[in-house]
Amino acid sequence: MAQHFIGTFTLAALCMTLAGRAHATEALSPSRAPSAERGWSADVELDPIAYAAGGYSLHVGLGRGRLRFDLGAFAANIPEWLHQNEGFDTRADGFGVKLDVFLKEDWRGPFAGLEAGLLGTTLRSPDGLHDFDERLQLGARVGWRIPIAAGFYATPWVGLDYAIGAGDRSVGDVVYEESPWVLFPTLHVGYQTR
Repeated sequence: MAQHFIGTFTLAALCMTLAGRAHATEALSPSRAPSAERGWSADVELDPIAYAAGGYSLHVGLGRGRLRFDLGAFAANIPEWLHQNEGFDTRADGFGVKLDVFLKEDWRGPFAGLEAGLLGTTLRSPDGLHDFDERLQLGARVGWRIPIAAGFYATPWVGLDYAIGAGDRSVGDVVYEESPWVLFPTLHVGYQTR
């Protein structure tokens, strides 16, 4: 998964560079008349909950108008109260893409989108046995971008995904119960260029 994170980070840097150049070119072009159309925009987001859970989170968005495309990498230790399997240590890590549509072209306020990701989960049973599984997740999300100041913002959102091939897993003599449906509420904080 470290390779996925490095690859996503490199792609994120490229997207930010291209978005900055596109924005600068539009701003310096004397032949362009002012219009209601907004140019390219980019953002970078972190999920503080992932860091608090012993993981990481980096997401980069690029888009124009009301559309935003997102690439991200993430990891977190999943607390037992959330996965409901007594005695198991669970860690999730992966990367994914999102396509969001905002109601406003400045990317403020409500949005909805589709998401897909490759998620790996590592289980450690009460007996100390390990199990790793990787699967594709597909789903949808809704959220609200709240501007803070000087390009910074907060975005609470919730996603509902279906993990293809997910289900109960045997780790030694113990069964880890797992639904293929994943409800994921979280909060991202970020910075947006315009």
